[in-house]
Amino acid sequence: MKKTDMHIHSRVYDVNKTKAYLDYLKEKGVSKVSFQTVATSKNNSNFENLFALWVKDFYKDMDICVNGSLHEWGPFLEIPYEDQVKWLWDAGCEGMKFLHMKPTMRKQIGKGLNHPSYDKALSLMEELGMFALIHSKDPRSFWHKEQMLPMQVEKGWCYEGQGFISFEDAHRETLEMLDKHPNLKTILAHFFYVSDDIGEASRILDTYPNVYFDITPGGEIFENFAKNIPAWREFFIKYQDRIMFGTDGDEIFDRDTIDDLYNLAEGALTSDEPSYVAHCYVDLNVGGLNLPCEVVEKIYYTNFEKFTGGMVKKANSALMAEGARYAFEELSKYPEYKRDARLFGDFVNRI
Repeated sequence: MKKTDMHIHSRVYDVNKTKAYLDYLKEKGVSKVSFQTVATSKNNSNFENLFALWVKDFYKDMDICVNGSLHEWGPFLEIPYEDQVKWLWDAGCEGMKFLHMKPTMRKQIGKGLNHPSYDKALSLMEELGMFALIHSKDPRSFWHKEQMLPMQVEKGWCYEGQGFISFEDAHRETLEMLDKHPNLKTILAHFFYVSDDIGEASRILDTYPNVYFDITPGGEIFENFAKNIPAWREFFIKYQDRIMFGTDGDEIFDRDTIDDLYNLAEGALTSDEPSYVAHCYVDLNVGGLNLPCEVVEKIYYTNFEKFTGGMVKKANSALMAEGARYAFEELSKYPEYKRDARLFGDFVNRI
């Protein structure tokens, strides 16, 4: 069965490692991927958009979509959001990744996607037919330290009593953005972290016809499905055209970890075992929804094809080169962006 992994990343800017990762996904039956960039981060991530477009340009063994992302720090912040979106579209991006509503990012930026400053960019995306993938919130347990794994706390994902936005307010701000931009084709990543609330999941899909969920792990998504398999099986069948498959994988994962991600999703969708242990970072208590083959095929592949209209844009090499030269000149002015400036300079030299 063909697969589209519509939620992957590239984090190390190493052409050989990225190629090896994509080659392995191809072995697993993946015929299309969608890279999600995180240029929004403060952590020397300015090169992310260009690198993902570069991968699209040089890797020819599968179709590659790219979701670009907005700059929120450094010299590129002076470029209006709508101009950033237009450049990314012209350079070859099919969509945009928004990490703004993840609590750590929401705290740093100080505003949500419902803020008027994003309206022109989001309206332009509606006009262009450019889709959005939005990471909003995190699991509810991340606001309660005693419910978290030590690894999660160490990563800085505990939002208890530290001035972070609440789960409920992040949820509300995201829906307010969708209310303002009803024609924006949107994927809410990680099942919008409502896999513990089937009523709200249903209400969102009923209210917003251009909204889709992906089943990209966290593993708690699948643990929540297992708590009421009959109800969630009915949900997946009812909304079979509105759910997509992704893994959140990248080239730093070894093959065993990639296999764990794929096995977790495959088992959850197809297994008839109501309770078993699956491994994905940690051991998870999950169960299978035992979905019909035609439903699984939609989640794995068909839904993303219909969502994008099968669109796979060609990377605009000339615009990429022009942007790289501009970025190198700008970032070279700032010592704190020395690493990113070098990456853009190396890219210019390569081409």
